[in-house]
Amino acid sequence: MDERPLVILNSYRQPVGPIKKLMSEYSLFLGTMARNPNVPDNSKDQVWDYVQRKYLISSEGKQWTLETLKEEWKGWKRRIKAKYYSPYATYDERWDKRPNTILEINLKSSCIIGQ
Repeated sequence: MDERPLVILNSYRQPVGPIKKLMSEYSLFLGTMARNPNVPDNSKDQVWDYVQRKYLISSEGKQWTLETLKEEWKGWKRRIKAKYYSPYATYDERWDKRPNTILEINLKSSCIIGQ
């Protein structure tokens, strides 16, 4: 028997259920994946395979899931830049002021937004 949680899609191929708690968990899962510096940018199929290993979701949900991951990543980079990059003049200041949860690779990748 398959142990993965079932994700139901609506007519727009967006996850909608079956229960609100599962949708919250799925959303948090995608947000966590988006912030992971080890997730390959150019390997959508690998990312989708990983999602399908964790959740039982139809392939019709692939486009929405990958677009959501992309938007989560872009939003997170914007927030990092606004809070820990733009306010400081030097990289050393930025590094010293960032929380330990932000890896150097994430801080550096945030520097390229808007340039």
